Amino acid sequence: MTQGGCEYVSRYMERWLDEGHGAGVDLRQMGSHAATCAVCYQRLSAFFRTVELPESSYLKETIDELAYSLLNLARAIIRDLPPGADEPETAIITITRDGGGSAEDNVESGHEMIDDAEDYTGTAHVGDLDLGRLRELLADAKEGELLRGELALDLFTCVTRMESRYEAEAWNWIGALHYGRERLDEAEAAFLKVLSLSEGITEVRSFAHCTLAYIFKHRGDLDRAVRAARSSVVLAEEDGKDPYFGQFAELYVRLLRGSEGDESACRELLQRFKGSDWGRFRKDIKAPANVPVIEAYSAAPLSQEFPL
Repeated sequence: MTQGGCEYVSRYMERWLDEGHGAGVDLRQMGSHAATCAVCYQRLSAFFRTVELPESSYLKETIDELAYSLLNLARAIIRDLPPGADEPETAIITITRDGGGSAEDNVESGHEMIDDAEDYTGTAHVGDLDLGRLRELLADAKEGELLRGELALDLFTCVTRMESRYEAEAWNWIGALHYGRERLDEAEAAFLKVLSLSEGITEVRSFAHCTLAYIFKHRGDLDRAVRAARSSVVLAEEDGKDPYFGQFAELYVRLLRGSEGDESACRELLQRFKGSDWGRFRKDIKAPANVPVIEAYSAAPLSQEFPL
């Protein structure tokens, strides 16, 4: 008669976890025992439902390549939109960038990666990812007339569900698109998601903090806006990124806040611009979308010290 505290299967499982195939575990003997012992049967059943199996490096690489193709396809869609479409309200925040290949190339690459993933797993589902749904999105992209911002948003969202190295970058683009459409709650949620991740974050965290600064400014929370802009500058310098965008945001929100120490911080920022980015700064602050920025600048005494 088997007792409630039977450790027969537990001992085998410990050896199996520690030593793997080299443990010499007699699985048939263990299975026979579990068939007659309710306690061990429950332990064995729970173990094989929860044990973490080693992840296939091939499948992970395939998913990473698929995610990269989708990311580049969405970027190509945004890049090829008509001038002015889906662009952020604040011109200083630039979300588009060159590279990534054509939309057609990335559609083809995406189909190839889906085929590889399906061949390897024998199913159209990888975790929460529905490869069939991805095929539909790629078919829409191939039609041409559907290359619009909503499709790009769908593709970026798919990337976030793939547990790839590009998740942070996809969330960053989602936040930028929502911000450009003045969906501030959705944008803030996306950027906070970026900052909660660990992999790939150094590529985008300075941008996320920079855009959060503008979001907080829109809501009138200038203290948080200054902190976010300052974080953008510091992290950009740490990550080897261009700190200019965070510096521009920091100057703007400090001019608006006008608290103790803000004037001296603004003077330091302007001196840095004078040293290397004065032409860039003068061009950007005069951009049509930055009218509120130049108004705040013109109203500040520092504008006499640093005339445009």
